[in-house]
Amino acid sequence: MGHVPHIKVDVQRSVDMTYQEKFCTCSQAELRAMPDGVLDKVKSFFAALTMDDAWTPVRDEDGEIIYGVLASGMNNLNLSWWPHLFAR
Repeated sequence: MGHVPHIKVDVQRSVDMTYQEKFCTCSQAELRAMPDGVLDKVKSFFAALTMDDAWTPVRDEDGEIIYGVLASGMNNLNLSWWPHLFAR
C-alpha cells in the first residue's frame, strides 16, 4: 500500500446556513499519490481553490495547486450550494 497523504478537513456552512459541509484540502501532489484516476475525477468535478481574485490558484509551500474536495466525495452532493440553479 502506498503513502497516504495527510489531508486537512474543514467545515463550511451552506448558503442557507442549515447544513455543514466537511471538505478536505489536498495538494495536486497528494492527489497524484492516490490510486489511478483519483486526480482526474477530482479535477473533473472540483475546481482548484483560488486567491481573492477568483482566478489565481492557491498553492502549497511546494508550489502544488490545492483542491477542496467534499469529505463525502461525490456521493453526497448538497444542492443548496447552488441556489442560482433553482431561482425563478
